[in-house]
Amino acid sequence: MWTISPARLCAASALAILALAAANPAHANLIVNGDFSAAGFSSWTAAGNVVQAGTQALFNAGDTTPNAVLSQSINTIAGQAYALTFQYGWGSYNGSGQSITASVLDGATVLTSALESPPFGDLYSSGGFQTFELDFIAASSTTVIEFVDYALNNTISSDGGVTNVSVDAVPVPEPTSLMLLAIGAGGTLLRRSRRKIVQAS
Repeated sequence: MWTISPARLCAASALAILALAAANPAHANLIVNGDFSAAGFSSWTAAGNVVQAGTQALFNAGDTTPNAVLSQSINTIAGQAYALTFQYGWGSYNGSGQSITASVLDGATVLTSALESPPFGDLYSSGGFQTFELDFIAASSTTVIEFVDYALNNTISSDGGVTNVSVDAVPVPEPTSLMLLAIGAGGTLLRRSRRKIVQAS
């Protein structure tokens, strides 16, 4: 008759806890210089009409053509769920709203994309940013986060700004819950093994 010793049960439970915890990456922002505090768009690739203004990336400043592209490549784990969050806002002296497209790319494949058009937030005087989130599952070890200025923006006396960009792994479930499940499963196995020993005797 099959039985399991308490020592083996404890070892199996410990291994299960370690494996489950390892499957949940630590909560850490994968974006470098997400608040644009480092000079010169450090760690970002910038093209078109986007400039660094304080701690934000300012799109189509100075009434320029809305053609900016801002991107960063990050290391990811294929199959892992992530959340991209960022703040975007705009200011205008003529009431023209601004929009931006946020995308997550795996090579040429778009994993997710959204055109964000927040309400007026008086970007110039009070930093009226709105927070947005895009969830995605990585398809490979490298993922690109990209912001593209909307080509139809009226840029006369109107600007849009991005800041506080972050990408975090989404833990499912939390390590504490996993530990409780593993301990509970271990207890169930221990009770069953004790019943079998009693029956066998």
